[in-house]
Amino acid sequence: ESYLEIYDKLNENILIMKIFSISLFDRVNCKTMCFNLGAILLGGFLLCSCSDDEKMEEPPVFVKPVAPAVNPVDGIWIEEDTDDLENGQERHLTFNSDFTYRQDIYSAGGDRLQIEHTGSYETKGDLLYYNNDDVRKFKIENDRLQIAASSNGKDKERFYKRYNYDDGIKAASRLVLSAKGMLTKEELDAFKGYMIYNSALQVPVTPQYDNAWVFRTLGKSMGACTRLFELTYDLTFLNRVIEYADAALYTRNGQPGGDFRIVGWTGEPNDIWPSTGADEEKIDGAVEQGAVLARIAYCARLILQTPSIWDQRVAANDRYYYGTTYKKRAETYLRMCDEIYDTWLTRFVHPGDQVFYRRSSTALIEPIAWNQALMACDGLTYMAQCHEILGNTSRADLYDRVVRDNLEFFIKDSWTKTSESGTTCLQWRYSKVADKVKHAEDLNHASLVANVIYNIYLSGRHPYIDEIMEQLANTMFDIVFCTRDGQGRFPGRINGVYEGKYMDNYVRDDHMQLTDIRKDWYEKVLEINKGKLSGNLPMIGRALWCKTRRISAPEDITARFETRGQEVSISWRSTVSGGNVRILHSTDLWNWKEIAEVSASANSYKDTGRDDTKTQYYRLVSVEGDEAGYSPLICVSK
Repeated sequence: ESYLEIYDKLNENILIMKIFSISLFDRVNCKTMCFNLGAILLGGFLLCSCSDDEKMEEPPVFVKPVAPAVNPVDGIWIEEDTDDLENGQERHLTFNSDFTYRQDIYSAGGDRLQIEHTGSYETKGDLLYYNNDDVRKFKIENDRLQIAASSNGKDKERFYKRYNYDDGIKAASRLVLSAKGMLTKEELDAFKGYMIYNSALQVPVTPQYDNAWVFRTLGKSMGACTRLFELTYDLTFLNRVIEYADAALYTRNGQPGGDFRIVGWTGEPNDIWPSTGADEEKIDGAVEQGAVLARIAYCARLILQTPSIWDQRVAANDRYYYGTTYKKRAETYLRMCDEIYDTWLTRFVHPGDQVFYRRSSTALIEPIAWNQALMACDGLTYMAQCHEILGNTSRADLYDRVVRDNLEFFIKDSWTKTSESGTTCLQWRYSKVADKVKHAEDLNHASLVANVIYNIYLSGRHPYIDEIMEQLANTMFDIVFCTRDGQGRFPGRINGVYEGKYMDNYVRDDHMQLTDIRKDWYEKVLEINKGKLSGNLPMIGRALWCKTRRISAPEDITARFETRGQEVSISWRSTVSGGNVRILHSTDLWNWKEIAEVSASANSYKDTGRDDTKTQYYRLVSVEGDEAGYSPLICVSK
């Protein structure tokens, strides 16, 4: 059929008649015409064979991942009627997402006294099947679990109330900050109440767009809550971060909770957080994804550096089956972050020098904007810390190398400027290919750069960044925030020029962290932002963080149980010339109290009369006048 179609197109009858009417003596013309006809026919056959295959080719079919089944009983349940227990004791029934369960007796103080039952279970409809062949009917209404009596008469009907880690937290309509001294109960209670109940901060169950997890309210608030856990070691904050991390991972584009939209330049439903709006049919994204990885990996790092909680059940439950215990959850986070690096961020890495590039659908184009490149470095730094803790040195080295190459590339392209006060200040442009004067970095993108440089500085993984950190802080305080125009606005660019749309009349939360470097500006920044603080969780989070770092904390801390087992000896090296050391104590990382205040120069303290709890936690706080400095967490286990 293809042969005949070609002949029709070539008007075969006319061609054939012409060929056979040619004189036998006109051999050259005849050979030429025959050759041309043969070429046309051969090309036609090839064309037909190719075009038929092309017509059969179908676009790729992408199958959306299946959402996990909802486990109705997953969680911790506290029995309501416990008349068979001593006064104040509680019976906890815990159903885990891996379909194991445990029933425990707890003391009034929160210590586990006895394990009554353990085993496995499954649910089908309204029936609960235990592995000991016990089958019970159950019903859940308003977070109240009713389990019918056993059919063999060995157990009665029981009622349980679901335990939520935020039970007892009171809603707060405004945040609280006292500029000096130690953290106060009022500050922390207000932060918790605002964090849990403010409508803009609720944990989403639907996909987020327009860089919501990168630099908008959700992302910045998640970062603030993570900071609060690191400065308080109160598991309330960690569990809120875990809820945010779960939601961010589960609702990203290529996951069961995402919209599964096609990325325009890849033609695939990639696992990313869209930088485009919710109304865009096709989405986009680049290496700003690293900012989200940073917040998730920061959470994982805090878990992994606290081994005493590894085997504890995550109080925030396991809605998406990411891991019942804290360690399993952290490992899941790290694995998913690694996958995003492997399948997405590597598309932007220049193979020669590991520098992040802007790209089209087919090729790398030019070095990407500095704020985006550094956001990727932010995530990789936290991921490297996690891998180092777990002993995965090759991964840690890989991420460190990528970060180092991009930092050195940024530093090499930057330059310095002397401020009017004589300090050395860092200057940089929007990107490697931008004009140094016209596109000197604006305040918005400068805040994103400042946040990353500060985080990398805190990590201690790249010591050469220390000098850059100081120069960057000088830029903001000795060039930008030291001057205003007639409308009370600061310059819109880091070179002090009043230009662009980012001439703010306040200090952005990411820039507030720089008061940890330039402590002389701490109270000045709080004064500038005083009209915004009571309703801005990221700002309060940064302010509280810097408040705990006003002076150096005690160093070289050691703590151990004495032979008698109920006495903990703590020693330290004082870093202040005078003042005292306040000692904070907890047995569970949920409840903290101050137990002692001693002279900083004493360099030791004995905590006596402790109960038989195997693990004790401490924080040491240097206090000198109105300034305080908090030590890292100290864990003592028998």
